[in-house]
Amino acid sequence: MADECRLCGCAPAVPVDLRGQRPGLVSGLLSGGGAVERGPLCRSCGIAVMRELTDVALCGGRPTGGHGIRTPRRSLVSDILAFGWLLNLLTVAGNLSFWFRLWRLAPPRRDPAVRAPLLAPLDPGLPLRARRGVAVVMAVVGIVLAVVAAVLIAGLLTHGVAPT
Repeated sequence: MADECRLCGCAPAVPVDLRGQRPGLVSGLLSGGGAVERGPLCRSCGIAVMRELTDVALCGGRPTGGHGIRTPRRSLVSDILAFGWLLNLLTVAGNLSFWFRLWRLAPPRRDPAVRAPLLAPLDPGLPLRARRGVAVVMAVVGIVLAVVAAVLIAGLLTHGVAPT
């Protein structure tokens, strides 16, 4: 039924279309983009799936398929230009609307008569701020800001303008 979670059979559930992305523009296009979780999900299962997809997306893509290993399908151009990061951030932003819908649901209640693949709802797990994806994004932002600051300071010093 549409009011029950497709994973655990609990109610209430809402239809969602959660997405995740693979790293790099070229590898993402060649591999079909990324993970998609569709269907009605309860609050616990939906938040667990969304947190996992978001964490993996913030780390640069799905950890399967030789992630981090240079293969002919992964081009240096897509890695350097990092279009994959932009796609991942847009994907995370798109999942936020589903997160709000899931968060507003009541806690899941199981009907013993409903048959489902799982016997209980998924554990939502750690919040996003405690997962590795946020640490990766913060490290990348910190490195980019440090490089920009170093270039600006070096430019000011070479042109004879001392910082005050």
